[in-house]
Parts: sequence; structure tokens; C-alpha cells
Amino acid sequence: MNPAIKIAQKEYAKVATWILEYPGICIYCGEDADSIDHLVPRAISGKTDRKYVPVVPACLNCNIIINDSPIFTIKGRAAIVAYSIRKTHKKELKIPFHNQQWFADFSPRMRANLEKRQMERQLLKQRLKCLDRGGMVYMLTESSADDDPLDSPLPALTLRFTIQGRESYPQ
Repeated sequence: MNPAIKIAQKEYAKVATWILEYPGICIYCGEDADSIDHLVPRAISGKTDRKYVPVVPACLNCNIIINDSPIFTIKGRAAIVAYSIRKTHKKELKIPFHNQQWFADFSPRMRANLEKRQMERQLLKQRLKCLDRGGMVYMLTESSADDDPLDSPLPALTLRFTIQGRESYPQ
């Protein structure tokens, strides 16, 4: 058997219980998992050993970014996604956080647009925080007591639904 598959199987053994506990969540960033990621790409595993390659839940965005990466660990693959997101959203991540008083000077339509973009930026930063810790599996297991509960990954999931559902934003 391919040595890369053995490495991936050891990595999978570390996260298997987490995958069962949180089904449908991307192991890298915490978004909804709408695809699966083979820890060893087909280009490396080949067709004959493909059935031995472990798979983990991943969102389509993370799966596309990782593509045929020759890195077989969750933390390494999360680092690839974090680098790509930082590169893609460099300008957006530099914009400072604004309070409600700052938004008061704008028309309601402009204010709603700015607040929506700020919420999306917060979600992006939350996603990067998760990726920087090595993925969702490590975000949930290694969170320390001094972490802000609002910084946990679960409010980020709620935040995403608020943005997509066009519901009212927090005041």
C-alpha cells in the first residue's frame, strides 16, 4: 500500500470520533460540508488504492482550494486554505471594525449594505481563526478558558445563516 495512504489513515484515526460527533461540518473551516475530501489525492493514490484513502467532510470551497495537494494532515491542509483565503481577501481583511454609531451617518440602504459586509468580514475572520488553529477539529478540542464565547465556531455558523437569510442584523 502507498505510504501516503498510511499517513492519511493515521491522521483519520485522530479525527474519526470528531467526524461522527459533528457530521456535516467542514473539518477545516466549520462551514456546512457539502462535499468530501480525500486525504490523499487520486494523482498520488492511484486507482487501485483509492478505496483505502480516508475521506473527511469538507465544504466545496476548502475542497477546491486544497485540490491535489500532497499534504496529508488536517492541519497542513487547513494552512493551505488559510493562505489562499488571506491572499484572495487581503484588502477586505484590512478594513477596520466599525460600531453602530459610525453606521448612523449613512442612509438605511447604505447602512444595511455596510453592515452586511462587516458581518461577512467577521465570518471570514472567524473562519481564518479556525483554520489557523489547524481546522475545526482542533478549534473545538483545544479552545482555552480565556477564549471569548462569541468567538466560538458555533456563533459563526449562526452568523452565516443571518447573512444568507437576509434577516435583521444585531444592533
